[in-house]
Amino acid sequence: MSQDDVKIVWDTSASGLPSAGVYHGREGVRRFFRDWLAPWTDYEIEARHCVDAGGAVVLVFRQAGTGQGAESESNATSSASGSWRTRRWRASASSRL
Repeated sequence: MSQDDVKIVWDTSASGLPSAGVYHGREGVRRFFRDWLAPWTDYEIEARHCVDAGGAVVLVFRQAGTGQGAESESNATSSASGSWRTRRWRASASSRL
């Protein structure tokens, strides 16, 4: 792992997600997504808007999928913001559609 990998922070603590927390380094980000995707039988994500916010980027995206054993599909709009310079990224709470 390079020194830069250790500096990556993926913070989902304010998101309300079941796996919410602060993940460090490339492996931490991988672990978050492995845990997040595990219960879905199908899952898709689509970028809706990408905004240059000066020293940061804001991404608004739609997520949809069906959980294992679920009878209905989940569909939500979420956002994440962050900076390549600081290597800090935050995920927001989702809005159900």
